[in-house]
Amino acid sequence: MARQAYEMQNSWQTKSKDSEQLKHQTIHIKGIPAEDRTGNGLRILLDRYLAERGGHTMAVQIVPPFNKMIEIETRTRDLKYIQMLTLSSE
Repeated sequence: MARQAYEMQNSWQTKSKDSEQLKHQTIHIKGIPAEDRTGNGLRILLDRYLAERGGHTMAVQIVPPFNKMIEIETRTRDLKYIQMLTLSSE
């Protein structure tokens, strides 16, 4: 049981070290063109830059601007409510 506990503790430490290492190798970029929704253009650009320095891109993750999406959805909902009110008053 002690060996199992040691192995479990060691595996947790390895995972946390790996995640810490990834944090140091992660960059956040804002303002990607709308045409590059998949991130392929960004990946090519990063690979060119990193190839000169002996590195490579592990992954590209595109996160949409959720705050703008929520704002648009709120405005759309408000417009629907106004339309419903005007139609019901007629």
